Amino acid sequence: MSSICDLEPKQLWNFFHEITQIPRPSKHEQKMVEFMKEFGKKHKLETIVDKVGNVIIRKPATKGMENRKGVIFPDTSRYGSTEKTAIRNMISKKIRSKQFLMVNGLGQMAQLLVLIMV
Repeated sequence: MSSICDLEPKQLWNFFHEITQIPRPSKHEQKMVEFMKEFGKKHKLETIVDKVGNVIIRKPATKGMENRKGVIFPDTSRYGSTEKTAIRNMISKKIRSKQFLMVNGLGQMAQLLVLIMV
């Protein structure tokens, strides 16, 4: 059976796999908050956690683009345990059947890639 980490682009799917291993039901997102804080720190990005637990990671503008408007990628990292299980089951079925893969939360993984791209 194929692994989610075998899909392309590999870095995106590796993020996806890593994040699916973090339990984060509603009202218990601290482990995900810690993951995101460590991600920002690892990549030397300004990382702020507000009083309600929102994680804000800022990436400086590309040289020559400093006067342009910024871009915000809002997303949620809150997935109930039942939904997480359903997503994993759906992924397994899609990989086995070689169908097109579209999953909830993929935007978050793409956002992590945008933050570390040169």
